[in-house]
Amino acid sequence: MLLYHMNFGHPLVHETSELVAPIRSVEPRDQAAAVGLADVTRFERPDPRAQEQVFYLDLADDPDGLIHVGLVREEPIPLGVAISFERAALPYFVLWKMGRSGTYVVGLEPANALVEGLAVERTKGRLQYLEPGESRRYRLRVDVLAGQDEVQRLRCQVAAAVSSDQSRRGLKRE
Repeated sequence: MLLYHMNFGHPLVHETSELVAPIRSVEPRDQAAAVGLADVTRFERPDPRAQEQVFYLDLADDPDGLIHVGLVREEPIPLGVAISFERAALPYFVLWKMGRSGTYVVGLEPANALVEGLAVERTKGRLQYLEPGESRRYRLRVDVLAGQDEVQRLRCQVAAAVSSDQSRRGLKRE
């Protein structure tokens, strides 16, 4: 099981921040996450009563098989972080939101399994195995976005992936 757990906090995480991602579907891990399902790409002010929320996102990839996702904040200055990774190697994406005061953080997590534990992952058939002597390479890129041009480039990559995915799947553009 492989999961890249990248946590981001202040100043990137703020009530004006946005998850920019080519989302096909979202599944909340539990009832605490189900409460925040409608606002999965948005962030609230820190709250001392906030509960952890974990979401499983199915993300569209571009024609090269890459998924592009990011966390951006437009005000007071445009900034963000963008992550690109190969769907074939890391087909799952976990979004971890902890909005509690003092631990106000977001985890962006490309993975090859979900976070349900070894027994559940085995039962669901999501475990990947390496044979003796076998190896794998994982390509993952993290970029810091400084300025409107870089934030806009991420938005364009995400829009292109959505469009390409809809064309491949024969879906009508909205």
